[in-house]
Amino acid sequence: MRQAVYKILIIDSDPHYGSVLANLLNRAGKRRYTARPIFNIKDLMPYLTGEEQPDLVILEQNFPLTEAAKAELATLNCLEKVQRASIHQRGQLVQGMKAGQILHEVELALRRAAPGGVSAKPLILVHSFSARLRYQWLTNFVRQQKAFGQPVYYFPILAGYHLSLPVEFSPGPELSSLLLLLSTGASPTYQGFGPCFEFQKGDYYALRLGGGSEDLTLAGNSVRAQLLFLFKKFIRSRGESSVGLVELGDLPLGNIAELAAFADIFVAEVPKGRDYAARQAQKEMRQITNALPDQVLFWELDPYNLPLAKHRAARRARQ
Repeated sequence: MRQAVYKILIIDSDPHYGSVLANLLNRAGKRRYTARPIFNIKDLMPYLTGEEQPDLVILEQNFPLTEAAKAELATLNCLEKVQRASIHQRGQLVQGMKAGQILHEVELALRRAAPGGVSAKPLILVHSFSARLRYQWLTNFVRQQKAFGQPVYYFPILAGYHLSLPVEFSPGPELSSLLLLLSTGASPTYQGFGPCFEFQKGDYYALRLGGGSEDLTLAGNSVRAQLLFLFKKFIRSRGESSVGLVELGDLPLGNIAELAAFADIFVAEVPKGRDYAARQAQKEMRQITNALPDQVLFWELDPYNLPLAKHRAARRARQ
């Protein structure tokens, strides 16, 4: 996997402080961080709404934020209460939080997740060559999360008649409305996902597809990527420890590789056979998993081994 380089945004109204802290992190990180200071709202918003979002935001406690900026920051890993440090004339942090403390807080924030590096609000993409195995894994996973009391938001990227989980919908906002916005060149917000989900008898939320199910499978991968980007922000914005669960249908493996990069966890079947088809599938999956960013965990799909259970149990034991 590629070595992770974490993008850090420093939001501070004091240009000197922000610049010194950015230089400190860039030096100390040894190419592990790329820190950038931002001093005003106008420069901030493009970083919060664009696809190249920061992995961590260090925010001055009294920085004047608009409501739009607050809403976007709610979806990010943010050190909103970092203790304000004073800067010596030569650029040393001499009061408040020392340099070592800041670096420690940054590392903790980048790992602010369940044990093992899993986000408390993970986006999980699931792919299998076998519809039966995919059904078994999804069913068992939803049952597991129900036992832990974790809300699951189910987003299938496949035709409505191929869904693994049972769904029934009443009239309401649908995925097709988001697709329509994208087709007109508009930019839907992650908040638009909320009304499109409906609670199901199986104790999970499912996305109303409407006429958008087949449209989504036929759309370009850039459209699917935009929706996954917004869906991930939506999951991060939930007040509780929610899970975003994406079922991937019969897409080209190149497309699946691109979408998997958006995930916190990529779950995929690796066929065990030795015939030609199995060997080709094994080769393709190796290429996909080797290309995953370092931040994305890979789990081999096994309906009877759900690693997230261990992370949830460890998290509860620590609380």
